[in-house]
Amino acid sequence: MSIQKFDAKNLTMLRTELETAIAAVCSKHGIEAPTLGRIGYTDTSFNTSKLVFQTKSKILEVLNAEPTDLIGKRFKSNGRIFTIKSDNGDNTFIGTTQHGKGFKLRLDQICSMIQL
Repeated sequence: MSIQKFDAKNLTMLRTELETAIAAVCSKHGIEAPTLGRIGYTDTSFNTSKLVFQTKSKILEVLNAEPTDLIGKRFKSNGRIFTIKSDNGDNTFIGTTQHGKGFKLRLDQICSMIQL
């Protein structure tokens, strides 16, 4: 399929394909697979808000933990306190705020938070 004009529908499909392709390359080289973040677009172009690559060991070194060790730990970011509830097995975690709202968090996001 050739894209003639970017729109929300084809960018949703394209996002999935790009993130899958990026994840495959990252897995091959042992680095964290980022998400594309927010996508802005016009009819003829699109951009992403964030695309940062990090080594897995760097993230875990900063956290001084294995991914499964994070379950039950608390982190603070932007006035919210997150408790890590579960490991999704793909270097993402479910964290809940002090108000009970759930979020899917990547390791790099957790790494940038303040551990309590």
